[in-house]
Amino acid sequence: MAMASGSRKATALLASFLAASPALADPKGPTDKDKQFAGELVKKAIARSQAGDHDAAIEIYLQAFAMVPNPLLLPNIGAEFQQSGKPQEALHYFCLYLEKDPGGTNATFATSKARALQIQLGNKDVDDDDVCAPPKPPPRRPTKGPNKELIKEPGPSPRPSPIEDTAPDTTSSGNSTLRYVGLGAGIAGLVALGVGTYDGIQAKNISDQLTNHPQNTPWPDNIKNLQKQGQRAENYQIIGLIAGGVLVTTGIICYVVGRSDESSRRTTTVQVTPTTNGFAVFGRF
Repeated sequence: MAMASGSRKATALLASFLAASPALADPKGPTDKDKQFAGELVKKAIARSQAGDHDAAIEIYLQAFAMVPNPLLLPNIGAEFQQSGKPQEALHYFCLYLEKDPGGTNATFATSKARALQIQLGNKDVDDDDVCAPPKPPPRRPTKGPNKELIKEPGPSPRPSPIEDTAPDTTSSGNSTLRYVGLGAGIAGLVALGVGTYDGIQAKNISDQLTNHPQNTPWPDNIKNLQKQGQRAENYQIIGLIAGGVLVTTGIICYVVGRSDESSRRTTTVQVTPTTNGFAVFGRF
């Protein structure tokens, strides 16, 4: 049994996303060919994003989402729009993710980014229970008309305010609960990564054993079981790396959001992108 190539791992990664996400719009679901092609598109989008071409990354991500509508791709699309200086579009995709997968692994990250974008767009009175709610209208002031009846003045239409993308302010003591949650998630993620790495080593050892088997020597009786063990170890490797990456990412975001008032006022740009070995988190805090 040969080890899986980078392309095969990308396809397996995308298949794992589908297994962990809500039901897709198409009852029949995407075909294996669709999943493989979508995985290649995600890899190309990551490369374009890392090269600074966020507009191209957006287009490629949308193509992948149209083929395999996985909600986990929506925060990536939102992050790319934010990097392109399009806060309204970015807010739309973060809120779309929260609508489709409110209890998903990236819900904390999407909520934090949606809150910051609402503030950037001028909605400073953000409802923490629903960061995607439209801006609240200002209170109306009653005035007396000529007939001494009260006339209500309509409030002005909300307009975007050109301010920097900053993380929301917290109290000076920070949010200790979020920090503890972040530390716990990070530790759990490291454990999952360790398990995935161990299973990867097991899969490689079995693959090497089968690949280097002498040609003139009969195969052992348990060859099929050995192949199944190698495949199972490889699957556990992929699951462990994905779960570990998601937990570590969630831990980082929770810890950053829960930091002190001084650190929360810093400009925060975090991007989460799926890779062939799990998730990549890059940006500045």
